[in-house]
Order: sequence, then C-alpha cells, then structure tokens
Amino acid sequence: MDSSLLKLQNTEVVVGLVGSQSIAQPGDTSKYFTCSATSSPERVYVDGCTADVGNLFTAGSIQNYVKHAVSGGTSALFLAGSGITRMGDYDRKRFMADFCQSIGRSMARYDPDLSMTYAFVGLTDNKIVDFHRDRNVTPDRLLYGLADLQHEVEDWEQTEEKIMRGSTLPFILSLHFESLKTAPTNGHLCLVDLSIVNWSPTATLSAAPAADGTSSDQHMAASSGTSHGMLQQSTKSLSSLIHLLANDAVLTGATIPNSALLSLVGEFLYGESKTAFVMYLNTDDSATEDMRSAISLIKALRRLKSRELIRPVDRRVMFFYEKAKYYQGE
Repeated sequence: MDSSLLKLQNTEVVVGLVGSQSIAQPGDTSKYFTCSATSSPERVYVDGCTADVGNLFTAGSIQNYVKHAVSGGTSALFLAGSGITRMGDYDRKRFMADFCQSIGRSMARYDPDLSMTYAFVGLTDNKIVDFHRDRNVTPDRLLYGLADLQHEVEDWEQTEEKIMRGSTLPFILSLHFESLKTAPTNGHLCLVDLSIVNWSPTATLSAAPAADGTSSDQHMAASSGTSHGMLQQSTKSLSSLIHLLANDAVLTGATIPNSALLSLVGEFLYGESKTAFVMYLNTDDSATEDMRSAISLIKALRRLKSRELIRPVDRRVMFFYEKAKYYQGE
C-alpha cells in the first residue's frame, strides 16, 4: 500500500443466492441482484453476487482481505445465512477451505518466517467455548478481547486441520500475524461465523435447521446442556449497532444491549478495519420476510466507513514482547 495515501473504504457485502430464485435473481453483473420481495422490484447493489455459492470466496475477492491482514493490517469477515431452511444451503466448507489455503499462500509470499497466534471460540447468547482447549470460558476472560485465548501456531497445517473440522456453534476465528521484516507489523484477521440469522429487529429466538433435520436448539441442548437460541439476541444488538452507525445520527447517549459477540466484533464496524459481510440468502417464496430484513441490513452495511491502514510496530515494543514470551516459556 502506498504510505503517502490514506485509503478509505466502505464495508463490503458479498451475496450468495441459494434456493429457487423465486424472489431474487442474479443481475447482469456481479454488482447487484434483482429482488421482488419488496413492494416493487428493485436492484440491490452489492460488492459481489453469485448463484454459485461454492464460488463466494472468489466472487468477493476475499483473498485481498487475507493479504491485508498478513501484511500488517486488520481484516474482518462476517459469514451469515438468512432465511435458510436447509443447512446444505449454508455449507461454508468450501469457503473455509479457500480461506485457509489463501492464508498459507499469503504467508509464504509475504514473509515465510512470520509468527502466528490464533483463538478459536464458539459463541451463543449464553455460552463461550474455547475450541483449542475444549472448555467453557467465563466472560471475565474476554476483558481484553480474545488476547488471553490466543495460542501459538507451531504448524499451520495442523491448525488448519482443526479449523476445518468446523463447529455446530457460531464461532469467531481470530488470527494474528507477526512479522519482523524491515518494518515489524502485527496483522489481525478475524472470521466471524454468525450461522443462521433473522435480521428483523422484532425477531424472536428461532430454531435454525441443522444438517440432520433437527433444530439448532436441539443441537445446543445436546452439545451444551442449554435449550436457548444460538445468537439471536446478540445479532439483534449487532443489527441495531449497524443501523445506528449507518444513519449518521448523533449517538451521544444512545444505548443497545451488549453481549460477548458485540464486545468482540464491534470494533470491525468502524475505525481501521477492512471489513466484509458474506451472506447466504434464501430466494424461495417462504423467505420473503427474511429477504426484506437482509436487504435493509445490506444497505446499512454499505454505508459504514473505515480507514485501511498498515500499522508498523515499534521495535522496542517487539523487544519486550519477545522477552515476555521467552520467560513465559521458561
């Protein structure tokens, strides 16, 4: 990136259209789709759109987000499905495979000697799970974000294998890349899987479908002993924050319910993060209300603004950081 220029950008939205295409169809270009779920047919402009959901990584030029983080910037990717009734339509395995392969390629090209840490946690409205240690995490461990849950990556291929096993829970994957090249950098790449979301501000707790036909509530009950919904309350707060930030209103005194999700990802919606939402939208007639809510969110997201920066790290900070890591290993 040219250091003499300050690069500004909006949050980008990449859409994968699944289902019968009864209420939404791809446009003549990848920059919009046509929707008939609203009061009158309209073009909904996005930054990438495809009916081939296996091609979402390429359609959204997601490799640019990976490169930005590996080279010392901050990138965030949000994944979400809307109106999905068949979990096969929200199959992120191909996207995750492309994502992990892109990380390996970018590290090899930028700095083969860079070091890496990661945190991998599952989230619900009421639960946090550290997938690295396979144990629950109390909210006080998130006082400094995911910093206390970061683990050294000694072998990327082994870590990639763990990530690719997936999760029945929504999750956050946080990756830090430390380079000691001419100008030391500490990049951050965060992938936030919100699973199936109803973006309506009046949505109630819902039971998202699972691969075996049971509801997500049943999966949660089986895996964590709770029958509450996944992230419905947390994503309602996330949606409220997005709409507030997009409306350019005076926010002094405004409040919204906080949550672990919001505490961990709110920073990516403003400031200095290169951010994209990757959304799987059901185009069946039965998903009309979900489509309307998703379109409202898409329009708000594309009004969010940020600065795209590469921040060098002071070598003195790196020196003391390396000493601290050495003594921790003693």
